[in-house]
Amino acid sequence: MIWPIKASLYLLQVTYRPSTDPLKTLYRQPSKIDMADIPFAALVTLLYGILAIVGGTIGYRQAGSKVSLISGVISGFLLLVAAYLLWGGAAVGPLLSAIISLILIVVFAIRWFKTRKFMPAGLMIMVGVVNLATLWLTLPIN
Repeated sequence: MIWPIKASLYLLQVTYRPSTDPLKTLYRQPSKIDMADIPFAALVTLLYGILAIVGGTIGYRQAGSKVSLISGVISGFLLLVAAYLLWGGAAVGPLLSAIISLILIVVFAIRWFKTRKFMPAGLMIMVGVVNLATLWLTLPIN
């Protein structure tokens, strides 16, 4: 059953020839990644994902809330995946980022109306709105 994998790898080696023109190169070289290569929407989504993970762990450490930890890690991980997809140019990246941001905005708006405390709900709402705004303003519409 290994032969289809070997055959497909052989076909990839035979048919794939990287372009000599740097503008037409289809692959990224890890040693040459520059911050200018990362789209702004991907950077904001990355920061939002990190903030969600850190906020979930802080909520767990301060209040012992396992729900905060689990929801923070899951939503943060999905935002990190969305940032990676945005950076790679995948069409599902902006959609995933927008859906997770909208869900977090609604959850934290409900929490903010209940507690009337800015931290953490107000901060997460503001960063979520900024994330949606950067997705809306910086990504081209097909």
